[in-house]
Amino acid sequence: MGSAIKIQNGNYPGTTNKNIRITNNIINSTKVGDGILIQNTEFPSVYADSIYIFNNTLSNIGQHGINIRDTRHCRIISNKIININHAGLYLRNNSNFIFENNVIENANENGIFDEGTGENIKILDNKFINVGISGIDKNGLSSGIFMELGAGRTIKNNIIIGSSKMQNGIYIPIKKILILCKLP
Repeated sequence: MGSAIKIQNGNYPGTTNKNIRITNNIINSTKVGDGILIQNTEFPSVYADSIYIFNNTLSNIGQHGINIRDTRHCRIISNKIININHAGLYLRNNSNFIFENNVIENANENGIFDEGTGENIKILDNKFINVGISGIDKNGLSSGIFMELGAGRTIKNNIIIGSSKMQNGIYIPIKKILILCKLP
């Protein structure tokens, strides 16, 4: 099976998937795909808006637990993401995004991998348990939360319990931070 749930706009500029609700599902054993994938191909003219992912259980996922790309106003709340081959949550190019009160457990790579594009990302009140299992630290891939450069990131009240191989609880590459600083 590829991704269990996949929502993708085509290459039609000006189109938007709107008001999508994914709630109360059990997803198990995707083998090679993501648990939930929302992907849009021609951002910024094609994107998804007002996405709500609530109270789902995803387990034994071959890629990322939840993979969200090119969205506006996305809320992911009270989900359990367990036994993931890559990251529990993968983000690229999202704005006004909230990830709250979720559990990510047994992720081979990061609990969250945020490419750093987009703005106003909030990671609140989550539990990350046994993440970074593979111990591969190429580009911070065995961290609880990995965030590249981006605007308006909030990480608050999260619990991170790493595996014996996890390298970092929260990893923000210093070379990226220096870009934001004025040096004398």
